[in-house]
Amino acid sequence: MAGTGESTRARGTLGGLWRRQLTGYPDTPTRAMYLTIVVLAAIVVFYEFYVAASVSPAIIAGDNMTFPFYAYVMAAASAAGALGSLAAGVADRWGRANLIAYGLLANGVLTLFGVPNTTDKWEFAVVFAIIAYIGGVILVATPALVRDFAQRLGRASAMGLWALGPVVGSLVVAVVSSLTLGRLHPWRDQFVICGVAGLVVGLIAVGFLRELSPRLREQVKASLGERVLAEARARGIDVADQPGRPWRQVLRPDVIGAAFGGAVFLLVYYTAVVFLTVYFTAVRGLSLPSANSLGDWFWAFCAGALILAGIASDVVRVRKPFMVAGAAGGIAMTIVLGNLGAGTPYRTFAVVVSALAVCLAIAFVAWMASFTETVERHNPALTGTGLAVWSWLVWVVVAVSLLVLPSVVTSMTSLVAQGSGGRPAPAAAVAAASRQWRDWLWACAAGQAVFLPFVFVLAGRWSPRKAREDATEYERLVQRELEALRAES
Repeated sequence: MAGTGESTRARGTLGGLWRRQLTGYPDTPTRAMYLTIVVLAAIVVFYEFYVAASVSPAIIAGDNMTFPFYAYVMAAASAAGALGSLAAGVADRWGRANLIAYGLLANGVLTLFGVPNTTDKWEFAVVFAIIAYIGGVILVATPALVRDFAQRLGRASAMGLWALGPVVGSLVVAVVSSLTLGRLHPWRDQFVICGVAGLVVGLIAVGFLRELSPRLREQVKASLGERVLAEARARGIDVADQPGRPWRQVLRPDVIGAAFGGAVFLLVYYTAVVFLTVYFTAVRGLSLPSANSLGDWFWAFCAGALILAGIASDVVRVRKPFMVAGAAGGIAMTIVLGNLGAGTPYRTFAVVVSALAVCLAIAFVAWMASFTETVERHNPALTGTGLAVWSWLVWVVVAVSLLVLPSVVTSMTSLVAQGSGGRPAPAAAVAAASRQWRDWLWACAAGQAVFLPFVFVLAGRWSPRKAREDATEYERLVQRELEALRAES
């Protein structure tokens, strides 16, 4: 199955813009190109969804929003993204590459022309929800293509590639805004920059992105299916048991509990994505460029720690010590951030948010590996179904947290309005908001604490030596089952 085998090019340029299926498995350079486009697509989608956070104080003031209204807009957009994810399954017959390519173009147009030309808060809410809906569609199609084209890299590597999307997307938001806000004052300019980036990546995807044909996908999966079946038999699992009931096999206490723990653990991450800028401008008194530059530190350290911690966890073959250490550090840094006093210098904030990002990344990357291994404990073929359970819980936690936060942080609307007008906010209002945000950060720390007990229900060892022994024995059993399968055929 070597060679690019692109049947679309034989059908003419116009046909190739819609019919994107390959007739042969692409060679390594071509496959790398497709993977690069897919990862860029994921980064752009998160960039489009997160860019509002970089200028949230200006949006709130410019469109005469209240702080609760802005939070509810973000909650509605999250719900729209969830609906888009569901719709992607129905629309998949159009082709995953088409969903990505033309979805990017649509969102690029909406971000470049739609959002900057909204005239009130309701128009902004509607357009932003549409962007989130299309983004939800794309974010279902992208991991599917990554899995197709990265089969020979292994599942963990493929998931790692796709996971660059949210972190690098957030980093792009922080870097671009911190570099440009001092020169480009209107908040709409950030959407213009983002929209141009979206259109560029969309045009690249329209011109070059392809996907495996259904028959070719099945051929690739068949070679991996033998391995999955052998792994199941090595674990003593009958994969033929309840073949039409994958949810029943996955909805187990350890999977549900671990998924819930992983979702609430990220409560401080969701807060950083949506409210980091407004927190540091309205409560901590930083300028908009300075607040966004703190995002540079947070997301850069998060991205680096994800890569390094993932490598370290794979080398020593254990996950749980990383989860406990990362969560403990994250709890400490979240509490420290909430208790930094008035007049704290910028460099202190940079150190604290960077340390927090590192701790979150260390725990999360180990959790992702251990969670998929926990699902495999029930059935190696249902990793995707298990991740769907976690993804659904994440959407629920995000929506609930965005709905609850305004009732905890009640002083933000007047504070943001005063700050946007260049007037110093009353000390009493700042102190009240600081106390309320401290309460919210305590809730975020509690979410990380809830995560810790669920570490014990996850698969995996605490000792690197025992983990290596288990891996050696398991591989021996899998090879024996593979030989038995081949002998049967």
